[in-house]
Amino acid sequence: MRKFFLQRKTNISGLARRIGRVADAQGIKVYLVGGSVRDLILRRKNLDLDIVAEGDGARLAKILAEQLSARLTFHARFGTATLILPAGLRLDVATARREEYPCPGALPVVKPGTLRDDLLRRDFTINALAISLNKDTYGQLVDVCGGSEDLKQGNLRVLHDRSFRDDPTRILRAVRFEARFRFRLERHTLQLMKTAISQRMPDVVKPPRYFQEFKKILEEEDPRPCLKRLRHLKALEFLRPGLILDGQALSLFHRRWRSLPKRARPERNIEGWLLYFLKLLQSADEGETAKIVTRFHLNRKVQICLGQARQTGVFLNALGKIGLTRSAVYQLLKEMPEEAVLFLRLCASNTRTRQRIDGFLLEDRGIKLRIGGDDLKKLGVKAGPQMGKIMNALLYQRIDQGFRTKREELNCAKQLILHQEA
Repeated sequence: MRKFFLQRKTNISGLARRIGRVADAQGIKVYLVGGSVRDLILRRKNLDLDIVAEGDGARLAKILAEQLSARLTFHARFGTATLILPAGLRLDVATARREEYPCPGALPVVKPGTLRDDLLRRDFTINALAISLNKDTYGQLVDVCGGSEDLKQGNLRVLHDRSFRDDPTRILRAVRFEARFRFRLERHTLQLMKTAISQRMPDVVKPPRYFQEFKKILEEEDPRPCLKRLRHLKALEFLRPGLILDGQALSLFHRRWRSLPKRARPERNIEGWLLYFLKLLQSADEGETAKIVTRFHLNRKVQICLGQARQTGVFLNALGKIGLTRSAVYQLLKEMPEEAVLFLRLCASNTRTRQRIDGFLLEDRGIKLRIGGDDLKKLGVKAGPQMGKIMNALLYQRIDQGFRTKREELNCAKQLILHQEA
């Protein structure tokens, strides 16, 4: 492993050596750990690096932040710090620690420890790996649980039999890693997980925390294998009792999302996980969605999207009507979050409906008038409800008529004013 790490040029090798030099100057042993090592061995890109220090991790983080011109945030409860480097790389620095779980599902009590303690507290053997960054031992692999062999064999294995009881969110993490890396759950680990599910261990975790781990599954490039695995394990009950996963409908939805032309995707960041979440709960009634929102502490946007997803059929029927104007499409969709609009787009089987939604997303959603209230005042319109009505009518005319100049809008405004006076 030393030879592998030293000879292979990576996008982090220069940074790793620099961290090692800073740690050497402070007399601190420092290691690259966890998923960072796993992904390095698997040759997978990872923009998040985990660093463990046998010594004062907070002091090391502060010095690194100064030397790397990074934004620094401390997390006092867990004794960790996060550095965001100018290039966007994230560096998590922690003092080596050991953890004790006061009861199943609770957050652990953290105490200072050794590197070995730190590795033994982790979820799976493939994440219980470390590589030294200090000059004298640079590149040496520390493997206390056989994680490197499990990586070679494609096995996903817990470190001890209490793992899923201590932290039931590891059930979701196991399914996610199994699908992402195309690994297989080691037989005993799978049995431990099934036992934890049958004993309803996920119920002992605070629902918002469990949901945040589930959300990571929906953020995967293809969440379908994870969802199908959870269904097979009867581990989707936490979300909605009796939830039925329609594999064919989900696959069609996924294909439409992945094949959606870039030109039809909004430029702003879209919460892709929410699209799959809406699909899972599309058939839930108002009472069920209200309970889900409350239980998982979901925000207002998610709540709005869930409500609109229940009305998918109504919206699609309205959007598919013959003779519907662009401004009418605008009025139907303008108040929706973009995820709700995209959800309709992915559920639509009618070509005309899809084209209308695309037109809204690409051309009309952010449309604005070139004239404003001051221009209308010059035409004799007083501030108030009348001005608002004229502005709305003018906006709809611009969408339908395709006005390109301020003069065209002013001429239209004059006609609207005359019409109102008449």
